[in-house]
Amino acid sequence: MSSALKDQQETILQYLGTTHYIDDNAPKAQEKRAAKYKIGKACNKAREILCSDEAFLDWVWSNIIAECSTAIEEVTPNTLISWRMLPKFGTLEQCEIVGFTHISKLLLDKNSGMKA
Repeated sequence: MSSALKDQQETILQYLGTTHYIDDNAPKAQEKRAAKYKIGKACNKAREILCSDEAFLDWVWSNIIAECSTAIEEVTPNTLISWRMLPKFGTLEQCEIVGFTHISKLLLDKNSGMKA
């Protein structure tokens, strides 16, 4: 694995600990949203390095999901793919205004008119 790809893996795994932490000392909602946005950026960088969507999904399964701590909730490829949309939509602040859940729906081709 290239060092650039390894850097993205480490970033994603670090921030997954923030987004999916289940404990009384869990991070605040703002910290979780910022971590999701950073994971989205790292996933986009990893996808640029990899040659296809299939290679990206294989990488996610073997280098992210397989490496997740058992102390956090299960992470799925769909979750990471949704978070990849956040930086494509806009800044963290813009994403917070619109709502993270709404962004993936807005970016679907059939809803392109709503995005404007």
